[in-house]
Amino acid sequence: MTGDRDRCVNYNVGHHLHWIQAKLARRSPARLGRATAEGDGWVRLELDDGEELRRWCHDGDRLRELLATGGGRVQLRSHGVLSEATGSGSAVSVAMESSPCVAPDQVRDDASLVDLIAQVGGFTVGGPAAGGVDEGGRDRRRGLAP
Repeated sequence: MTGDRDRCVNYNVGHHLHWIQAKLARRSPARLGRATAEGDGWVRLELDDGEELRRWCHDGDRLRELLATGGGRVQLRSHGVLSEATGSGSAVSVAMESSPCVAPDQVRDDASLVDLIAQVGGFTVGGPAAGGVDEGGRDRRRGLAP
């Protein structure tokens, strides 16, 4: 893993699980199987349909906790979501390749929402912030009141 995962703000696949990613994954078929942690965030998946895969998660500790809770039985869904086989517990985002974590100080304060998607794969903000309005009702992009 590269970067500081404790400070990571990256929502790209393999990093934090975004709520939209989780919602889309829950709508997809689950592929059941057994998983084994290999270290450095890597996990080996032996799916019940016979396919073997290797995936990466930036938070190896959380990945190991998930595997311990479910006894190694997991379900893999679309959008890189791996959870306990029952689907009722926690889930993590897994990717085919590792990628660097992004610390908060690496994200520009004036980054647009489009820039945030490009740099960290997503974000979650309240309604006013999504519209570019700060807590005082001022337009952050132009410094004007709406």
